[in-house]
Amino acid sequence: MLDAAVEWLAASGRAGQWGTDPISADPRRREAAVRWAESARPRPAPGPQRGCVLLRVDCYRGPDVALVRYYESQGFVATDEFTVDLPRGPWPGQVLEQRLA
Repeated sequence: MLDAAVEWLAASGRAGQWGTDPISADPRRREAAVRWAESARPRPAPGPQRGCVLLRVDCYRGPDVALVRYYESQGFVATDEFTVDLPRGPWPGQVLEQRLA
């Protein structure tokens, strides 16, 4: 599934998200994906109001901010921007949140 996502993102001009090489072709990335999938579970953050939960996600904030716009179209609000320094260069990211009642 992640390989298909890499292919789709690269074909959409968003290779900055995960690159262009299939994740399954790199043993280190494949093992990291398996560890993440095995340990992943939703971790809602309590909101400032009783009974309110914040759902937070992060994504690639590329030059066209298309992924950020997609999340906004799904009801998320952009909050913090961040940059991760990777060997291939800086990776711009965006944190978004959505309040759930």
